[in-house]
Amino acid sequence: LGLTKMDANIDATMLFSADSRLLVAADSAGHIAVWDVPGSRLVTNFVANPGLTGLLGSRFLKDGSVLLSWGEDNLVREWDTTSWKELKHWPLIQGASLEHYPRCASSSQGLIAVRQTGTKGVQLFEASNPLIRRELAAPTWTSAITFSPDGTALAGACEDGTLAIWDTRKLERIASMHD
Repeated sequence: LGLTKMDANIDATMLFSADSRLLVAADSAGHIAVWDVPGSRLVTNFVANPGLTGLLGSRFLKDGSVLLSWGEDNLVREWDTTSWKELKHWPLIQGASLEHYPRCASSSQGLIAVRQTGTKGVQLFEASNPLIRRELAAPTWTSAITFSPDGTALAGACEDGTLAIWDTRKLERIASMHD
Protein backbone atom coordinates (compact mmCIF):
# COMPACT_ATOMS: atom_id res chain seq x y z
CA LEU A 1 0.00 0.00 0.00
CA GLY A 2 1.18 3.50 -0.75
CA LEU A 3 -0.02 7.02 -0.11
CA THR A 4 -1.00 7.91 -3.67
CA LYS A 5 -1.30 11.68 -4.23
CA MET A 6 -0.15 12.28 -0.67
CA ASP A 7 3.11 13.78 0.46
CA ALA A 8 4.97 11.18 2.52
CA ASN A 9 6.80 14.00 4.35
CA ILE A 10 3.56 15.44 5.76
CA ASP A 11 2.04 14.16 9.02
CA ALA A 12 -0.66 11.58 8.31
CA THR A 13 -3.34 9.80 10.27
CA MET A 14 -4.65 6.35 9.43
CA LEU A 15 -7.90 4.62 10.24
CA PHE A 16 -9.28 1.13 9.58
CA SER A 17 -12.97 0.48 8.97
CA ALA A 18 -14.60 -1.72 11.64
CA ASP A 19 -14.28 -4.79 9.39
CA SER A 20 -10.62 -3.91 8.58
CA ARG A 21 -11.36 -4.02 4.84
CA LEU A 22 -10.78 -0.30 4.23
CA LEU A 23 -7.83 1.79 5.33
CA VAL A 24 -8.12 5.57 5.23
CA ALA A 25 -4.90 7.57 5.12
CA ALA A 26 -5.39 11.29 5.65
CA ASP A 27 -2.57 13.82 5.58
CA SER A 28 -2.24 17.25 7.15
CA ALA A 29 -2.42 18.83 3.67
CA GLY A 30 -6.08 17.75 3.38
CA HIS A 31 -5.76 14.65 1.16
CA ILE A 32 -7.59 11.38 1.82
CA ALA A 33 -6.63 8.06 0.23
CA VAL A 34 -8.90 5.03 0.74
CA TRP A 35 -7.44 1.57 0.30
CA ASP A 36 -9.09 -1.85 -0.14
CA VAL A 37 -6.78 -3.84 2.15
CA PRO A 38 -7.58 -7.42 1.00
CA GLY A 39 -7.30 -6.37 -2.65
CA SER A 40 -4.24 -4.15 -2.05
CA ARG A 41 -5.73 -1.50 -4.30
CA LEU A 42 -6.55 2.17 -4.09
CA VAL A 43 -10.32 2.72 -3.96
CA THR A 44 -10.23 6.52 -4.23
CA ASN A 45 -8.27 9.59 -3.28
CA PHE A 46 -9.50 13.13 -3.01
CA VAL A 47 -8.90 16.47 -1.34
CA ALA A 48 -11.16 16.68 1.69
CA ASN A 49 -10.50 20.39 2.30
CA PRO A 50 -10.45 22.09 -1.12
CA GLY A 51 -8.21 25.14 -1.18
CA LEU A 52 -7.19 24.73 2.45
CA THR A 53 -4.65 22.70 4.34
CA GLY A 54 -4.94 20.76 7.52
CA LEU A 55 -6.99 17.60 7.90
CA LEU A 56 -7.05 16.90 11.64
CA GLY A 57 -8.93 13.60 11.92
CA SER A 58 -11.46 11.12 10.62
CA ARG A 59 -13.82 8.39 11.87
CA PHE A 60 -16.10 5.74 10.33
CA LEU A 61 -19.75 5.79 11.50
CA LYS A 62 -22.95 3.85 10.83
CA ASP A 63 -21.30 0.47 10.28
CA GLY A 64 -18.80 1.97 7.85
CA SER A 65 -21.31 3.60 5.49
CA VAL A 66 -20.22 7.10 6.51
CA LEU A 67 -16.77 8.64 7.04
CA LEU A 68 -16.42 11.87 8.99
CA SER A 69 -13.41 14.11 8.44
CA TRP A 70 -12.54 17.40 10.13
CA GLY A 71 -9.89 19.95 9.49
CA GLU A 72 -8.39 23.37 10.01
CA ASP A 73 -11.21 24.95 8.01
CA ASN A 74 -13.41 24.37 11.11
CA LEU A 75 -15.71 21.99 9.20
CA VAL A 76 -16.75 18.40 9.83
CA ARG A 77 -17.57 16.71 6.53
CA GLU A 78 -19.72 13.60 6.18
CA TRP A 79 -18.75 11.32 3.25
CA ASP A 80 -20.83 8.49 1.76
CA THR A 81 -18.44 5.51 1.58
CA THR A 82 -20.16 4.02 -1.47
CA SER A 83 -19.86 7.06 -3.76
CA TRP A 84 -17.27 9.04 -1.73
CA LYS A 85 -19.43 12.15 -2.22
CA GLU A 86 -19.83 14.72 0.54
CA LEU A 87 -23.28 14.39 2.13
CA LYS A 88 -23.17 17.44 4.40
CA HIS A 89 -20.90 19.52 6.60
CA TRP A 90 -21.14 21.61 9.77
CA PRO A 91 -18.87 23.68 12.06
CA LEU A 92 -16.47 21.79 14.29
CA ILE A 93 -16.41 24.65 16.79
CA GLN A 94 -19.61 26.68 17.01
CA GLY A 95 -19.42 30.43 17.18
CA ALA A 96 -15.66 30.58 16.75
CA SER A 97 -12.95 30.17 14.22
CA LEU A 98 -10.02 27.87 14.75
CA GLU A 99 -7.16 29.93 16.11
CA HIS A 100 -5.10 26.93 17.15
CA TYR A 101 -5.38 23.20 16.66
CA PRO A 102 -8.41 21.87 18.51
CA ARG A 103 -8.30 18.59 20.37
CA CYS A 104 -10.88 16.21 18.89
CA ALA A 105 -12.14 12.74 19.63
CA SER A 106 -14.93 10.68 18.13
CA SER A 107 -16.68 7.47 19.06
CA SER A 108 -17.97 4.79 16.71
CA GLN A 109 -21.43 5.60 18.10
CA GLY A 110 -21.26 9.07 16.52
CA LEU A 111 -20.29 11.23 19.51
CA ILE A 112 -17.76 13.96 18.88
CA ALA A 113 -15.84 15.90 21.52
CA VAL A 114 -13.82 18.99 20.72
CA ARG A 115 -11.80 21.43 22.77
CA GLN A 116 -10.39 24.66 21.34
CA THR A 117 -6.94 25.75 22.51
CA GLY A 118 -7.22 28.40 25.20
CA THR A 119 -10.57 27.20 26.58
CA LYS A 120 -11.29 24.93 29.52
CA GLY A 121 -14.55 23.30 28.47
CA VAL A 122 -15.04 20.40 26.09
CA GLN A 123 -17.97 20.51 23.64
CA LEU A 124 -19.80 17.21 23.18
CA PHE A 125 -22.26 16.58 20.35
CA GLU A 126 -23.71 13.84 18.18
CA ALA A 127 -22.83 13.67 14.49
CA SER A 128 -26.53 13.10 13.74
CA ASN A 129 -27.43 16.43 15.39
CA PRO A 130 -24.33 18.66 15.45
CA LEU A 131 -26.19 21.87 16.29
CA ILE A 132 -27.03 20.73 19.82
CA ARG A 133 -23.85 21.02 21.88
CA ARG A 134 -23.27 20.13 25.51
CA GLU A 135 -20.41 21.51 27.56
CA LEU A 136 -18.24 19.44 29.91
CA ALA A 137 -16.33 21.52 32.45
CA ALA A 138 -12.62 20.81 32.78
CA PRO A 139 -10.41 21.92 35.71
CA THR A 140 -7.79 23.42 33.37
CA TRP A 141 -7.28 23.31 29.62
CA THR A 142 -7.30 19.82 28.18
CA SER A 143 -4.38 18.74 26.00
CA ALA A 144 -5.79 15.38 24.83
CA ILE A 145 -9.19 13.66 24.82
CA THR A 146 -10.43 10.16 23.94
CA PHE A 147 -13.64 8.12 24.18
CA SER A 148 -14.04 4.72 25.78
CA PRO A 149 -14.79 1.97 23.21
CA ASP A 150 -18.53 2.06 24.00
CA GLY A 151 -18.70 5.88 23.94
CA THR A 152 -20.08 6.19 27.48
CA ALA A 153 -16.96 7.83 28.94
CA LEU A 154 -14.62 10.58 27.78
CA ALA A 155 -11.13 10.94 29.26
CA GLY A 156 -9.11 14.14 29.17
CA ALA A 157 -5.51 14.92 30.07
CA CYS A 158 -5.37 18.35 31.72
CA GLU A 159 -2.39 20.72 31.77
CA ASP A 160 -2.05 20.42 35.55
CA GLY A 161 -1.43 16.65 35.25
CA THR A 162 -4.99 15.62 36.11
CA LEU A 163 -6.72 12.87 34.15
CA ALA A 164 -10.45 13.63 34.14
CA ILE A 165 -13.14 11.13 33.10
CA TRP A 166 -16.68 12.21 32.26
CA ASP A 167 -19.87 10.17 31.87
CA THR A 168 -21.10 11.21 28.40
CA ARG A 169 -24.74 10.37 29.20
CA LYS A 170 -24.98 12.25 32.51
CA LEU A 171 -22.52 14.99 31.46
CA GLU A 172 -20.68 14.85 34.76
CA ARG A 173 -17.15 14.13 35.83
CA ILE A 174 -16.97 10.66 37.37
CA ALA A 175 -13.26 10.47 38.13
CA SER A 176 -10.27 12.73 38.56
CA MET A 177 -6.82 11.22 38.87
CA HIS A 178 -3.54 12.91 39.66
CA ASP A 179 -0.16 11.40 40.54
